[in-house]
Amino acid sequence: MYSQKKKFFNMLAIITNGLKTKQFSVRIPNFRYCTQFLSLLKEDGFIYGYKINSSTVEVFLKYFEGRPLFSGLRGISSVRGKYFCKLHEIKVNGFYSTVSGILTGRQCLKKGLGGEFLAEIY
Repeated sequence: MYSQKKKFFNMLAIITNGLKTKQFSVRIPNFRYCTQFLSLLKEDGFIYGYKINSSTVEVFLKYFEGRPLFSGLRGISSVRGKYFCKLHEIKVNGFYSTVSGILTGRQCLKKGLGGEFLAEIY
């Protein structure tokens, strides 16, 4: 049985691999934080959107002139070790798990929150 963190890193890898192979969409398993993270990617304009099916989520990737808008997603905190950031350590291109849920770096700075550094977009 996968932990939530393993499922999250698996999702990052599937999206990154889909971008590298220029897929129109990728399917990822649906889990607790999946749609919350995908909503942030959609809000920031990195994906067109996503469609929730019974046990999977189809993510529609976004390209500009045949090139992906971002190269990939990199997991930071691992299953064995968590990496927490205080407010002054927050990166704008990061995604953080906070008391208010998963937030982008910009949202953390706006709300004055630190949190566990989950992933960054590059």
